[in-house]
Order: sequence, then structure tokens, then C-alpha cells
Amino acid sequence: MPDKTPPRIRRKPFEPLKLRLADDTGLQNIGIFAELQAQLAQLAGTGTHEESTRVQQRKQAILQQVQQGAAVTNFLQTPADLRICLTLWRENHAFFQRAPFNNAVLKGLQQQLKSPSRLQLWQLIQLYLEAYEQLPARSGLAAWLQEKLRQLPARTTESQELRAYRQQAAALFAADGVQALVSAAQQDPRTLVDICRAWHVPEQSNFAQQARARYYVQPLTQLVLGADHQVLEELPLEQVKSASMSDDLLLGHHAARLLMDKVLAAKADLPAHWRHRILAILDDPRVPRSAPQFQRWWGRLDKKYVNAMRTWLSKLDLRLFLNILEEVARSHNRQELLRMYPARKRFLEGLHAQGLITESRLLLGKQAEHYMREEFDPRDLSGVGRLGSSDASLIYLNLQGVHLLEGTHSFQVRVYQNLPIEGLADYEVAHFNLSGIRKYPADLTVKHAHSPVPRWQHSLIETLGKPPFNLYIDPAKVLSKKDFLVYVEKLAAE
Repeated sequence: MPDKTPPRIRRKPFEPLKLRLADDTGLQNIGIFAELQAQLAQLAGTGTHEESTRVQQRKQAILQQVQQGAAVTNFLQTPADLRICLTLWRENHAFFQRAPFNNAVLKGLQQQLKSPSRLQLWQLIQLYLEAYEQLPARSGLAAWLQEKLRQLPARTTESQELRAYRQQAAALFAADGVQALVSAAQQDPRTLVDICRAWHVPEQSNFAQQARARYYVQPLTQLVLGADHQVLEELPLEQVKSASMSDDLLLGHHAARLLMDKVLAAKADLPAHWRHRILAILDDPRVPRSAPQFQRWWGRLDKKYVNAMRTWLSKLDLRLFLNILEEVARSHNRQELLRMYPARKRFLEGLHAQGLITESRLLLGKQAEHYMREEFDPRDLSGVGRLGSSDASLIYLNLQGVHLLEGTHSFQVRVYQNLPIEGLADYEVAHFNLSGIRKYPADLTVKHAHSPVPRWQHSLIETLGKPPFNLYIDPAKVLSKKDFLVYVEKLAAE
């Protein structure tokens, strides 16, 4: 067969590329970059090794002389010493305390810096923002910075930070700059945290912390129990609640603690919408104490707040469990369960009213979980455990160290001096098995029964009041008026 390979096509080689560049290519604005590089090297002491060593030695000499009583104004005469002092004021707490930035210092600075460079202005602005509340000459420095920024010509090569400071100078360097920022934020759809970022106010600065205290915390101090406020909408946002404050706590800690203090002081129930806000900020405390989220939020607060929230949540768990109990009786047309329901409801709610329940946990069967997720706010179901395919649902109650399990369907009350069910009380386990729970022998079991005489309640009250439990239950709190009279007449003397 003839060869069908196509003939090769000879291509001419490419012509050599000839590029013609202007003589100043790459050199535009090089003067600005050279100036900035020199200033940054002087500021950070990162020039040559020899230069850096000299800067560090001079820094130590100035620090030592000031600590020995020398006036800091003596070191504002040369640009090099001035840069070192500005660095020390920002970085060295001992220097800041020993040589406060007062009016005398400001006057010396103004004499030295008739036309401060952009880098010097940036340094002074950072000092102003970082140490806002601690600056004795804050008012004078703010007015001077505002004047110098107004005189500063705009540049296309200007940094975003300096541009923001120029544009927002009237607010940031007002007589009360923090309040000016807060007022601007109240008229802006963005959060205060977002505005601080747009204005290049450092998050860790005292200026930003004071603004957050006024914008978020101050309104909450004036809030009456159960009232709402716009800042409660913003506080659950991660960038808001995680913002730092002047102490070791975050903004979310301060806000949630304020709300809980109001409820504790009033000895009232926690309003549902406040509960949702607090849990959105701090997360549900009914998780293992080793969990990172618990350590970050609840773990940094006093234990009384964790205990208080778990007690408040136990009342919610009771309400949810009683709703399931009633629903089971009605949906299955169990008349005996319906007749017993009021007495069981009264007994459980009475335990809470007496202050005996320190924490609880709801364990939902499959059908109950489906029903609850249809009928209730998902935010109220965050701490529940699961019982798999079981029809029954349980509630675990910690009665000041006595452990009680109550359940739907034919589940009997079970009481333990020491809880043997691993992961139930400490939230380490999320899924349980009903038959596995029943395998653990209880110290006391009580079967519910509808009767004109409150015998099952009497059995619990009497047994728990004796060793080893020693838990006093007030019969008047856990029985209806009718049952209490019968209890006194027929059972109290037994």
C-alpha cells in the first residue's frame, strides 16, 4: 500500500521579539517606596544588624534613664529618639506608667513634629487608639491629630488605614471619640464590630473595647427583666460575641452574665427569648466539660451561672417531658395514664418548685423525637439524648445528688444513690438503649398507680427522706390540696 503519511510542512522560525521599554519603567513612585522602607526599618529596628543593635541599645538606655527619674521630654529632641519613645509607649507597660503621655509630653512632641510624616502620624494614632482611656493628654492629642490629618494631602498610594483615619477624623478624634463612634454605629445597618474594622480601629485596642462596652453592654444594664433590645439581635454573631473586652472575658461573656444576673437577682424564671439569646451566645452548657465550646464560654464564667442555666433548663425539660407524657396517653387512648397524669405532673413540678432539681436530661424515643421536632422550637431540644427505636421517653433528674429516672408508658420510677448509667449525667454519651438502662439495678423502684390515696408519692417521699438519701420532699409542694389532706389523714402517721 502507498505511504499515506502527510508531508512535513516547513515553518519559518519566529522573528526575535523586540521590546522597547521606557527609561523610567519600574521606577515610578520609587521615591515614596524608598522613604517608606527607610521609615519602617527605623521604626522596627530592622535595618542592618549594626543599626538594629544600636537601636536596641538606645532603647534600653532611654528605658533605664526614665525608670531612674529622667524626664521623657529629654528624649523627644531627635527623630531617632522620638521613634523609640513612641515604640516604648505602645509596647512597654513600665515605660508607659513611668512616663505618662501628658500635656507636657504632647507640647514637646508638637515642637519637634511641625510636619509629622505619615508613619509618625500612624504611630501616634495607634497609641491614641490602643491606650485611649489611659492617656492623660488624650483630648489634646486627639485635637492635634485631627488637625494634622486635615492638613495631610491625599495620595493615590496612601495606605487604607491612613485613608480611613483621614475620612473618619471628625468622629475618631472628637472630644469623645468613643461616643462619636457609637452614635455612628447606631445609625448604620452594620454591626459596631464591622464598622471598627472598616475604620481600622484595632479590635484589641482600648478604644474599641470602650466602644463595645457602651454600645452593647451599657444598654443591657438598663434593660428590665424580659425586655428586648436591638443589640440582642447582634450579640449571637460570632464576630460580635467573640470580641475582646478590657478583662480576660469576651463580649459574649459580659452580655450573657448581665442577663443572668438580672434573673437571679429577681429570683424569677428565665424568659424564653432571653434563654434563646444566652444559649445562642454561650451554647448549651449540657455538654461534656472538656468540650472546646464549653471551655471557651461556660468554663470561663463562675460556676453559679452554669448551675443556674442547668436549673432553668431542667424546668424546660420537665415541660417537654410532661407534654410527651400527656401526648402518649391521649394518642394511645390510655385512660389510666390520663387519670394519673395530673398527679405525676404535680409531683415533678413540685420537685422543681422546691428547688430540688439541680440538673436534668431528656431522653427521647424515636416517635417522641419526631413529635417534638414538629411541635417545638428546635432551639429547645439542643440538650436531649436519644433512646433509639424505643417507644418510651425518659427524664433524668438530679435531686441534689439523688438520681431519679421517670418515664412514659410502663416505665417505673427508678432511684439511685450513685448513678451507674455511664455518660448520662455528664453528657458524655448521646445515644442510649432502654433495655440497657433497665439492666442497672435501682436502689428504689416505684410503680405509678391511680388511687384515691397517694401511695406511690408517699413511698417516694418517705424512702427518700431516710438514709442513705436524706432528701426532704415537702408533701405540700408535690401533692394537690386534695391529695395532701388524704396524705395527712391516712399516710403521714404510717
